[in-house]
Amino acid sequence: MACILITIDCGRADHLLGDGVPTPSLDAFREEAVTYSRCYSHTNITLPSHRTMLTGLWPSRHGVISNFVDVPLPDESLPSQLAAKGVPRDAFLSTNFLELLLGRRIGDTMDPFFKSLDGSEPFLKAKIHGMKVRMGRRDVRRKAAKTLNLATRWLGGVAPEREPFSLIHLFDAHTPYEAPEGLIEEELSRAAVKVESDRSLKEQLEEKELFCAHPQLRLKEKISIDYHPAVYRAALRYIDAELGRFFVRLKATGHWDRSTIAVTADHGENLGEHGVYCGHQLLFDETIHVPLIVKYPGGANASTTVDFAVGHADMARSLAAHYGLTLAGDGIPLEKLESGRDQFAEHAKRFQASLRRDSACYIRSWRPPPSDGSLRSKLFEQTGWTGKKGPEDLPPLLDAIVEDLEKAEMAAEGVDREVEAQLRGLGYM
Repeated sequence: MACILITIDCGRADHLLGDGVPTPSLDAFREEAVTYSRCYSHTNITLPSHRTMLTGLWPSRHGVISNFVDVPLPDESLPSQLAAKGVPRDAFLSTNFLELLLGRRIGDTMDPFFKSLDGSEPFLKAKIHGMKVRMGRRDVRRKAAKTLNLATRWLGGVAPEREPFSLIHLFDAHTPYEAPEGLIEEELSRAAVKVESDRSLKEQLEEKELFCAHPQLRLKEKISIDYHPAVYRAALRYIDAELGRFFVRLKATGHWDRSTIAVTADHGENLGEHGVYCGHQLLFDETIHVPLIVKYPGGANASTTVDFAVGHADMARSLAAHYGLTLAGDGIPLEKLESGRDQFAEHAKRFQASLRRDSACYIRSWRPPPSDGSLRSKLFEQTGWTGKKGPEDLPPLLDAIVEDLEKAEMAAEGVDREVEAQLRGLGYM
């Protein structure tokens, strides 16, 4: 009876659960699973989001609020508790930084694929406990097919009665998006996208005042502004096809029927919405609303949909319950929820915070970057209600959550009241 957590980096809910792209493999999987149509990530960044899924804690509570912090998983995390019980566990991740900062803390050894690249040179120039670290010269990534093949091989070698845990992370839909040429051509044709343009992509973005943080997207070339979103959709279709193959092979291992298998995303992706082109800045639905599909042992509640709001912290509690374990986190096990809960999210490095209830969402600034008039700084001026005005108690409730998180952090760091007053005077709190 395995527990398998599959994360699709940058997977938007409206694309994977809606009409965004054809997903026949996930559609078939949903027939055997429960679909949580309104699941929310608690952050917009990969590493903090994954740690929330493994601890049940919001990023500010588990302490990792960026992609470049190297700290051990706490003893109370799901992988640590499983290690103490002797449960087989491993992670099959598709990018080097996540393997170094998370994967090697789940499995017993570092993934040989990443360990062997570039000889003995580390991918991170420094790994200092609790401090920011720098990436190496290049991101190293692996295609979904290879990652899923490795996971299949490992699971096939572990007897189902040993109840293994595995985390599988797929990176193809992260910039720069990667997909087979045939799928890219299909998507370009399906969306009637003309690849070439008479102006550079950079000029088109400047005209529309769209922020883009990824120079790998060929900004100087004369390509259509619609090209990269089409490649993103092709990448999701590729992932869907590879998941279909993985599910077929998984059934042959004996792990399928009695296993909990969860498919979700660490966060979504802006494709031109809210001033962001092909990135996951901000806390709007495009970046925080993620798919969550869970197949429970024996196909319990198969082919049903839960329409109220849940979050990754809730999912984490459910994964722990699969093993009879408890996470003292910010969630409630999915199976125990009878109605939606307010869902909190925080931007990487705490630039923003948001709180959702039903269809309402309120976003406030937390520690916005210095305003220099750039497109990037203007992004974080988008605060307040994201749509119609919601319940009056939501903004003050969000303020109270942020204040509590600030107080807990200062208490942990031993910041005294005098320093706190000085920080407030400088506008940092």
